[in-house]
Amino acid sequence: MQMQRVAVIDTSGQALFRHRGPVLAGLARHAASVIALAPNDYAYAGMTSEEMATGFRLAGATFLPVAFDRLGTNPLKDAATLASLVGILVRQAPELVLSFTVKGTILGSIAAATARVPRRFAVLPGLGYVFGEHARRRRLLRWSAHSALRVSLRLNQRVFVQNPDHVQLLADQGFTSRAGQCVFVPGAGVDPLSFTYVPPPPGPPTFLFMSRLYTEKGICDFVDAARIVRRRSPNAQFQILGALDDSPGCVSKEEVRRWTDEGCVRYLGHASDVRPYLAQCTVFVLPSYYNEGLPSSIVEAMLTGRPVITTDWPGCREPVQEGVNGLLVRPRDPSELARAMEFFLDSPQAVHEMGRIGRRLAVERFTSTAVVDSMLKAMDLQ
Repeated sequence: MQMQRVAVIDTSGQALFRHRGPVLAGLARHAASVIALAPNDYAYAGMTSEEMATGFRLAGATFLPVAFDRLGTNPLKDAATLASLVGILVRQAPELVLSFTVKGTILGSIAAATARVPRRFAVLPGLGYVFGEHARRRRLLRWSAHSALRVSLRLNQRVFVQNPDHVQLLADQGFTSRAGQCVFVPGAGVDPLSFTYVPPPPGPPTFLFMSRLYTEKGICDFVDAARIVRRRSPNAQFQILGALDDSPGCVSKEEVRRWTDEGCVRYLGHASDVRPYLAQCTVFVLPSYYNEGLPSSIVEAMLTGRPVITTDWPGCREPVQEGVNGLLVRPRDPSELARAMEFFLDSPQAVHEMGRIGRRLAVERFTSTAVVDSMLKAMDLQ
């Protein structure tokens, strides 16, 4: 089915640029034009505004900046974003809108319905902050966000989620109303040619945590486990790569500074290109109990040839076969996490074997081609 115009909405330009590029390219193959509506947070992506616009063009999309208060809860700012989106959609007159993230879906779906866009779809890469522990402690925020999401999801023909648990959760709690409305796709999809296999480096084993530094991503458990392991193996290295922000769920700069001053971990800051850091590590670690979809970081680590330690938790457990390409641990259990790390210290051959198997599994199950094709088929574009 050939579409004339398609609009894609996201709360972060750099996330849309980095993680949804294959989706944009897939849509561009079936549409006369694709417009990308997101904040121009080019600096966060480590590039200039012109470079970001050029990157979108290469993916087949025209980038139109829109202000999103991604982490904020100010209704006036959200109303301004909604009005801006409605105005753009009325002028551009797309036939199809695809919205990403919880907040992007709430504002994007309502804007698309207001602008009378006939075909509307949403992608929830994860259920994020509004389903997490911090939101449960802020009942009014949780209630209002859930109410808005429930309304906005029902405006869409299909809702794509990235693990089977979320399909069930959204149906059980009444967020999706029609049979078949919620569609499972295995993650965001990663280009296997962008992440080549690299043998683990020689020298002291290095465990890499790579994520935004949210408490629910397991960052504190990683640090606690590092303390335990270093008592036995002081040469083991523990690195943290990821951005700090002002979200209530994020650890503070002062806390990170205390960890580094203590000497148990090394903070690498934020990087727009994570491949060198994955190549330099021995084992990838994500002890998350966040409302993940399916973390792209796990797939990127697998494609690089790294075994994965993660939690037996929705989204995290899907890419990892216990004892085959990694290990699964209980959430919020630094002692069990430390034992998993020590397994790889004692079994260097397992690092190589699990890494090679992980690369093969990632190529077979989680690459961008399979994910994008399934989405296009569900949207009747293929």
